[in-house]
Amino acid sequence: MRTTGSRYRVFTDEQWEWIAPLLPSNEVRRGHPFGDNRRVVEGIAHRDPVA
Repeated sequence: MRTTGSRYRVFTDEQWEWIAPLLPSNEVRRGHPFGDNRRVVEGIAHRDPVA
């Protein structure tokens, strides 16, 4: 499993296993690939004042 390389984590690896399949993948995508989904989602959750 890839990690973000960040020392700050919003989600545990177990929680991420539930979230990851719900996000888009690069498997059938043509063109520029998506970035690191975990990094993007954790950034959104970190910035959200409700979370």
